[in-house]
Amino acid sequence: MNVRTLVPLLAAVTLVSVACDRKPDNSQHVDRIRAVTASTPSWVRSDALAKRLWRIERAFYQQRAFTPAWVDGDRTTAQWKDLVQQLKYSERHGLDPAKYHVAEFEQFREQSQTKTSGTRFPLDQVPELDAKMTFAYLRYAADLLGWDENPKAIYEDWIVPSRKVDLAGQLTDAVSKGSVRESLESLAPTHQQYKGLQAALAFERQHPSGHADQIRMNMERWRWAPHDLGDRYVLRMRFWLPRAALTKYPDRPYREWERAGLLTVTEGDTTDDDLIEETILEDARRDGIREIAYDKRFAHQLALHLQGAGLTVLDTPQGYALNESIRSVQKLIVEGAILHGDNLVMTWQMDNAVLRPGRFKQVRLDKEVAKDKIDGPSALVMANARRIAQPVVQPPSYQMVVFG
Repeated sequence: MNVRTLVPLLAAVTLVSVACDRKPDNSQHVDRIRAVTASTPSWVRSDALAKRLWRIERAFYQQRAFTPAWVDGDRTTAQWKDLVQQLKYSERHGLDPAKYHVAEFEQFREQSQTKTSGTRFPLDQVPELDAKMTFAYLRYAADLLGWDENPKAIYEDWIVPSRKVDLAGQLTDAVSKGSVRESLESLAPTHQQYKGLQAALAFERQHPSGHADQIRMNMERWRWAPHDLGDRYVLRMRFWLPRAALTKYPDRPYREWERAGLLTVTEGDTTDDDLIEETILEDARRDGIREIAYDKRFAHQLALHLQGAGLTVLDTPQGYALNESIRSVQKLIVEGAILHGDNLVMTWQMDNAVLRPGRFKQVRLDKEVAKDKIDGPSALVMANARRIAQPVVQPPSYQMVVFG
């Protein structure tokens, strides 16, 4: 190689090196990002939550002087890649990645690939693309927090307020610290029951049995709950009744409760034990029920079937033997530690219940009127007896399932 051919080669290498070291100019996007956030794009829905998230996004960009968060000049960033990956993982939480435009982001990046310089986005499309990415982050974060659905729309008397989180601060830290994955996952429920539902959903995808929607619904309910239940307990209640009882007691609001989904009415003169067994087994598989407490006077045969299916069933002594559990339930109620959604059937049965004192200041649960029902309170007391019988290694988050 002679000197004449070497000099142009060195010059070419120098030019490439200078081009690679040049810092991207993000100021070129400021005016257009300001314009995007000054209005409301068509991809921002008109519902209350979307408007709330858009206000957060506007404040976020104003705080960072309207510079892009996910694109650097015309290139992708590590934060971009992390966010797209997390949006794809949303299905692990029972959510739909399509809701967050994942395919659109990936397609846009693929179309912007060059042969020599990697991804180079068209400069005129960067501002709206960046704003859309930010909104996808906020939308996914809101869904993990349970903000997407209003529990009161399903349970009129729902008593747990929505979780409050500084999403603007969360988003700012995620971008500036490169902690997109950690910031989003920290918003998801940490309860063991929720993790169990995630595992159940993964299993359902591999071995479909038609329960995917039920699992997703239960995951949504856990996202409504406080991030840390502390010493509070969530009751899930199921009540069954034979159809003959609707005719026998026309003055009771059984039909109304059936229409509201609070009461399952089975055909015939007696409750369908096969249906109850099937439901309990489904709940056990989906929610990881540890034990089944039962009264052998009324559920001996059912308990044998459940035991044969692999569940742990425990004959629970009744009457004054439940004194400790009754006192414990009283304390939990006074402290507001039982989250029950003001279930109408349970409320009625609690009103029917009275405490009968014994000779040694112990109490037992009883009906004030013989024909009334207290199956729900009785089941609650039995479930609580099993709770307090367990050694506590660390403060747990319990879900008591009450079958009335």
